[in-house]
Amino acid sequence: MKHLFFLVILSSLTSISFSQEKEIEVLHYVFPEFTQGTVLMKNGKINKAKVNYNSITEEMLFQDRGNVMAIGRDEMKQIDTIFISERKFIPLNQKFVELVIQSDIELFAEYKCKVIPPGKDVGLGGTTETTAVKNVSAINSSGRLYDLNLPDDYDVKPYTFYWLKNEGKLKKFTNLKQLMKLYPEKKELFKAYVKQNDLEYNEQENIVELINYMESI
Repeated sequence: MKHLFFLVILSSLTSISFSQEKEIEVLHYVFPEFTQGTVLMKNGKINKAKVNYNSITEEMLFQDRGNVMAIGRDEMKQIDTIFISERKFIPLNQKFVELVIQSDIELFAEYKCKVIPPGKDVGLGGTTETTAVKNVSAINSSGRLYDLNLPDDYDVKPYTFYWLKNEGKLKKFTNLKQLMKLYPEKKELFKAYVKQNDLEYNEQENIVELINYMESI
C-alpha cells in the first residue's frame, strides 16, 4: 500500500482502535467491510487504501496497521474522487457523498445513520427513544461507532439525503414529496409514475429510475 498521502495527513487524523466484537449485520457503514479504494487527488496523484464510509460519524475512513483513520476536512479539500468498487465518492459540503447519476444532471447520495441504544424503562413496560438516543455518546466515547459490528441490542437506522444538481443549481431532497417539487411542471406525471411503479424513497434504484424518467419527458 502506498503511504505518501497518509503520511502527509496523518498528524491531523483521528486514530481509533479497530476491535472485533459480536458480529451482526453491518448497517452503519456503506460497505460491509473495508474495501480497496483509489484516492484521486486534485493534483492528479493517485493513492490506494482500504476505505469505508461511516454513516453515523459521516466520515470517510481508512485502515492503517490495525487502526481506523478518519480523513479530516482540511485533507478532504485535496481530494477529487474516491473510487470504491466501481462507485464514486466526492467531497460536498465538507462531507463525502456518492455520485449516483452523472449525465446532464448529477445526483449525489449523502449517507446518514441513527443509532439508538437499548431504551430505558419508563414504566408500564415502555421505553423512550429520546432518552436512549442521548446515551449514544457512551459508545461514541469508547470508539465503538468506528467498529464494523455494534452490540446487537442497539437499533441501527440508516437513511439517505439526496442532492440534485441541475443547470448548476444544487438542491436537497429527503423524501418523494420534496423531489416532486423540483419538477413543478410535471407534478401529475410524477405522481402517476410513482403510483404505477410503486416506487419508494428508501430504495435508491427507485430514486434513480424516477429522476431518469422525469428528465426524459
